[in-house]
Amino acid sequence: MSDSASPSALHGRPSPAAYKVMAPLAWLSASLATAVAIYLLAGLVLAANTREAEQISDAAGAGRPYLALVIGAFAARQGRSDRYR
Repeated sequence: MSDSASPSALHGRPSPAAYKVMAPLAWLSASLATAVAIYLLAGLVLAANTREAEQISDAAGAGRPYLALVIGAFAARQGRSDRYR
């Protein structure tokens, strides 16, 4: 028979020593997950901005004024027609 007064992982709360191990692991895994999410989000934003910058640069090579290119890019980003291509 098992002693009901002994600490067990199957019932009751974990021992204080277990909390000393679990807390840093929880912080480490949460920090790592946050860092990966920020890295991926920054990569997606950079890819989108690079693509738009290349399109504006190509349109600028065609002789269009810069202000018209920026306004066209803003309009295209808002869901209107693509005016800077």
